[in-house]
Amino acid sequence: MENYEIVERNLVSKGIRLANYFIDMIVFYLFMLTLGVFIAIIGAESVLDVLDSPLGNLLSMILYALVMFGIEASLGGRSIGKIITGTKVVTEYGEKPTVNEFLTRNFSRLVPFEGFSFFGTLGWHDKWSNTRVVKAKPFDTEILNSNSLNEIGNQM
Repeated sequence: MENYEIVERNLVSKGIRLANYFIDMIVFYLFMLTLGVFIAIIGAESVLDVLDSPLGNLLSMILYALVMFGIEASLGGRSIGKIITGTKVVTEYGEKPTVNEFLTRNFSRLVPFEGFSFFGTLGWHDKWSNTRVVKAKPFDTEILNSNSLNEIGNQM
């Protein structure tokens, strides 16, 4: 329960969340540009035609969820945007999210109008995956201090 309170004290603002989103979208668009150039170089223009259709929009959304899942899972809850803004994803109890929580978090973004869920307290992709975005350094420091105090208390 104590870690839950630490998470709540270190939640980032909606402005930082928006900055993370914009930075991550730029990274994703650069990835897509690189992929498009690669597809054009190998001469698979028919793939580019599919990507420029309604089906392509759906595929792009799924690819975005997969890319973000891969980045966050491999970088311990951080995306490029989160690295730049000094934030990270943790569970609501301050632990590193599991692979399933990262999957739920990122595929929840495919739900129509999910972005509007941030007009409430939490975005749906945070609520459904039981994750939160916190300020990394203050959070890590507070967790370390809390764990140190608990260890001292257990030794007595």
